[in-house]
Amino acid sequence: MTETVPQREPEVKVLGALATVALTGLRVLFFAAGAVAIGGALWVLFDPLLVYARESVPPLGERIATNTTFVCFGLPLVMPHRWTFERGRARRLLLLAEIVLIAAPMLLEANPLYFLVRVLAAGVGCMPVLVWRMLWNLR
Repeated sequence: MTETVPQREPEVKVLGALATVALTGLRVLFFAAGAVAIGGALWVLFDPLLVYARESVPPLGERIATNTTFVCFGLPLVMPHRWTFERGRARRLLLLAEIVLIAAPMLLEANPLYFLVRVLAAGVGCMPVLVWRMLWNLR
């Protein structure tokens, strides 16, 4: 006994293709936002006069601790979504990198509770990718 698989209607195929294009464009935007966050943090780290007045440039350790927040935000957006949410060695490496980026700057800054901002930034960076992945699986 053979079962027939119902054919998709043409409008469903078109909407599926549009969803794929839109979600791919959204992922490219997420990647760009993460790259800008990481690149901007590194640029400000090495050239602090972009955002600080010459008299008020904080010490290097404090600049590293502050700019690491943007790296914690951008890293989940730049990495492939499989690295963030699937099992394997890549996920463990990304998780280890995030933990180091969150915890290591605590040694360099005056206020060690600032690590909560880095934890929040890493969580905020993961949320768009999580929602994107859910929508990608639904298409």
